[in-house]
Amino acid sequence: MISQKKITKTRMQPVPYQTSSLYNFIASEWYKLIRSRFFHVCILVNAGIAALLDISVKISGDAYATLAERLNGTERTNATVAGIIEMVRFSEEGNPVWAAAYSFGSFGLIIGAIFVILFLNMEYKKGTMLILIGRGYSRTKLVLAKIIAAILGLGVIQVITAAAAFLTGIFIWGFPAGTISMIPDMLLAFGCNMVLCVGSLAPAFVLAVLLQNSGEAIGIYVVGDFLLQNAANIGADYHLISDEAISVLFISGKMAGMSNILDLSPIPWMQMGISVCYLVIAVLICCYLIRKKDLN
Repeated sequence: MISQKKITKTRMQPVPYQTSSLYNFIASEWYKLIRSRFFHVCILVNAGIAALLDISVKISGDAYATLAERLNGTERTNATVAGIIEMVRFSEEGNPVWAAAYSFGSFGLIIGAIFVILFLNMEYKKGTMLILIGRGYSRTKLVLAKIIAAILGLGVIQVITAAAAFLTGIFIWGFPAGTISMIPDMLLAFGCNMVLCVGSLAPAFVLAVLLQNSGEAIGIYVVGDFLLQNAANIGADYHLISDEAISVLFISGKMAGMSNILDLSPIPWMQMGISVCYLVIAVLICCYLIRKKDLN
């Protein structure tokens, strides 16, 4: 007869990480993600902002048109004026496909960064990361699974956000002729936007693993992104960096331009390639940090 002491000892033995595949890690992280409250909050906030943006554009269309007429023909031909004119066109010629294309912009990146950092730091906060590593699980597999699950979560957030904007656009502008024919281009634009989004959030992955503190990581990301963007704009104004270089290196600037593909503009292959490079570099840094850094 086996003693109770022996049964307890057997149950307490660590599970060798070699028997746990990366797929099992990803499935476990995905299960935790879809049950987490902050994931649901990020979805609701992002989708709500996208719907409200469509409504505000429609309501303020007349005001934008008046302002555009006042500024048209003046020397002020900067991005602000161009954006106002574009908003007027968007308000007057609204389409649910365009609404979905514009649904994930700068605000979406901030919410995406908050989501990524909170998710990656969830195990540190609960103390379960130390327990998992203490049982012999691979640190590299753990962080890779978290990053992949976070990317899948970002995809879900973008899909629901685009759907909310699309349905709101139907409510506001109806279903104009030619909308169906634009959907394939919208899906292509959505895929491009997802690649750019992940690359833009590469620093958030690194900050989460490096700092192991959600508040500090979110603050540094938001402030750093703001300073870099403004520094790039100042550099362009003083001809220290070209607009083309900013467009290539600061891929987040292409996020709001997802709808450019709907204007038959070329697909931003270079920006997408750089985005993938940013992600790969971030993943390598995270794997290095998780192996070398002491866990708090």
